[in-house]
Parts: sequence; C-alpha cells; structure tokens
Amino acid sequence: MKRRLMKKRLAILLAAILLCGCQNKKVDYDLDKDEAENETVNNITQFAKAEEWTDEWEIDTENNGKITLKITADICVPDAESMSVVDVKTVSINADYKKQLLSGFFEDGEIYYHDLEHKTKEELDAELAGAQTRLDMMESESDPNVVFTKSVDEVKEEIQEIQYYLKTASDNYTPAEDFDNCNEYLGYLNDIPYIVGFGGGDDWTDIIIMPQTAYYGPETLKEKDTFSHYNSDTTETDKNTCKFSMEEAQELADQMAAKLGFENQVCTAAENVSWFGAETIGEDAYMNLEDTLYGYCFTYGTGVDGVAFRECKLKQAEDSDSSFSLDYIIGNEDDRADIDYEFDMLRIEVNDMGVASIRIINPVSVTKITNEVELLPLDTIKKIMKNEAQENAREYEYFSTNVFVNKMELVYYKVEDKEESGVGSYIPVWCLIPAGTYFHPILVNAIDGSIIYYWK
Repeated sequence: MKRRLMKKRLAILLAAILLCGCQNKKVDYDLDKDEAENETVNNITQFAKAEEWTDEWEIDTENNGKITLKITADICVPDAESMSVVDVKTVSINADYKKQLLSGFFEDGEIYYHDLEHKTKEELDAELAGAQTRLDMMESESDPNVVFTKSVDEVKEEIQEIQYYLKTASDNYTPAEDFDNCNEYLGYLNDIPYIVGFGGGDDWTDIIIMPQTAYYGPETLKEKDTFSHYNSDTTETDKNTCKFSMEEAQELADQMAAKLGFENQVCTAAENVSWFGAETIGEDAYMNLEDTLYGYCFTYGTGVDGVAFRECKLKQAEDSDSSFSLDYIIGNEDDRADIDYEFDMLRIEVNDMGVASIRIINPVSVTKITNEVELLPLDTIKKIMKNEAQENAREYEYFSTNVFVNKMELVYYKVEDKEESGVGSYIPVWCLIPAGTYFHPILVNAIDGSIIYYWK
C-alpha cells in the first residue's frame, strides 16, 4: 500500500528535524517555543504512567454538521525505556546475498545447483514419473467439476522440459560457482541434505530452506500415508516430544539467525509445532488421526530495544485488545491478502535434527540506529490531535456521526524514502484510534508533530 506524508502547519513556529532521512521540516505548535524545547521527552516510561485521556470535542464536519468526538483512551507505549529512529534498506537478492546466506547456513560446506537444469538423472526420472502420473489422472478424469492446479497443456509442457534436461543429466550434483542465474540450491548440514529456494514476486521476497526429504517429523508418524504439521497455540511445552527444551531450541534458532546475517532481530513468537498423520485407505481415513507435539517454531522481526516493528500489527481486527498496526490498515477488504508481505519476517523451526526449516520474507538490513530520540510532550501531542480533528475533519471518513476513541498508542511507523526505492526509516508515531474501526486514525509524528495521512 503506497503512502506519502502530508504535513500540516498549526500555530506558532518551531523548527524541528524529522530524523528519518527526509528534508528538514518546519512545524508550528500551539505552545511557546522554549517550553517545547525544555519539555521534550526521551524516557517513554512516563507516558506509560500517564492517566487515561478523557476529553470531549465538538467537531464541525463539512457534510455531516456538528458531531461529538468523545475520548476515554488508554495511553499505550512499547515495552521499552526510549524510542529510536531506525533506518532500513530492503535487501537485494543478488549473487552476493545468495552466496552469503548459503555459506552461512551450510557453514562454508559445498553448495550445489538444484534447479531443473542441474538436478541429477535420478531426481529427473522421479519427477518425470510423477508428472506422467498426474497427466494420466487428468486425462482419465470424466467429472467436469474436478479442478486441477495445472491444465493438461501445462503438465505436458512440464514433461517436455524434464525430458529435455534428462538428455544431459548427470548422476552427481554440480558445484555452484555462479549465483546469478540459479534460484535453487542444495547442500548438507550435519549430513542432512537441505534445499534452499529463492522466490517471491515483483514486490516481495520469499526464501525457503527445507530438508530434501518430504518428511522430517516424529518417528511415530513416519509410516503414515498422509501427514502435515502446523504451529500449535498450546503452551504445554512439557508434552513436546522434541529432545530439546523450548529454551534450548530458541538458542539454536538464535545462533542460526546470526549465521544467516540477521541482526537487530526480536523474537515475536515461540510456539510448539504439532504434527499429525493419517491412513489414506478406507472410508475412515481421517477418523483416527494421530498427532503429537514435536519441535518448536520461532518467529522474528527486525526491531530495536526488544521491540519488533511487526509487533505493531493487529492479530485480529475484532480483538479490541490487540496491538495496532499501521501496515494492517487498508482501504478495502480486497487488500487483506497482501498484508503479510508488508513486514520482514524470519521463521525458524527446530526439532531433533536441529534447525529443521527456515522461511525468510522481505529481508531488510538496518543501516543506522539513532537511539533515545527526543519526543514531544504528551500534552503537545494531544493539542495537535485536537487541532487536526477540528480543522481537518473532512480527512477522516468516520467523522460522520459521533465518535468514541478508546486508545492512544505510540508505535513504530515506516516512512518510505521518496528518492530511493527500498529505503526507509521506522519512526515513533502517536495514533489516536477510534473504537470499532482501524481506518484513518489520527497519526502524529512523535518527534516533530507533523500529521501523517498514510492513506494518501
């Protein structure tokens, strides 16, 4: 979702610097200049101690006449002593990055190509047999309502491509020397073969590291015909059959994150992994599922001072107690599918084999951190919010009837650089959030008091 900052001038001149790579801006506040400079805040724990904000404003809207905005809002801040400005840059998935990540994971062991052109004869024979089986099933299917993921022509084309590479296929893997033109690799870690795939789309990156074998779950389910696994919400770690405790597993995950070059990472979730298996023969195939807790999954996000930027994200829109997310706010329901790719994410699964799988979405590098930035006093922010609501009610679509506000929250918000794509800064921003909606809150830059219209 594309955004741009819109600056609004308020009352008396005060020069302030927006510490996010943008040009200096002058912003006017409704208070004396010296007072503002003397009262800036860098320890946000005093905000956490602030009493609930109770107020009531009458707003004259352009199309709906006068409405009342009633505030009974908790003051919510990150679990930290201060706020920072963090400059980030999207990682370019080029040859150097691929080689660095692969070398980190495989601990400088041999790395092999594993795209279709370089797979072994044995692997291509297996893929050809599988593709032919799918084609036979598709061509024999008489029910027109059965939908397949690929068309008959697509599978035929896949077969032709496999047959083409089979003509020159080797019995052995080819060591990787050029990391520009291949996006799938294979190597060994602790004598276990892993496949690393670099994928994604036009505006997002998805890197997956998985064992070459399809099954890497518990031995008890190994002979099942059908199996799957998912992150479980249970907290009963004592029932996890993994040989590692959750603490030991996280230590392994943290070590791997460092090997892969991920710095400034904050763990946002530590979960059990539940595996289940079933027999696929007979009418009662799924009536007697076997499942077990086996392994753990750790999710990380880039952050600072123990606060991950992705933590500023709604878990469920209907959950009024969930954290607010500026990247979750959207213009319509159709945009929801893309929301997971707004943030970077690192997810590491650990079981008896050690690090079992890894997923990396939209990796970024931190280029600069400005710690303990000075923030405007809370009373100043409140005045700016009130002025914005009264002077620019037309900008907020929910200002059509009386409005109740139940949360004022300090979060990290990403400002994109207008000159260089993929470059931006996470800055502290105050949000005034109306109850019952997450659209168009009043957003104020906590450093310089400028208004942010994220939807424009």
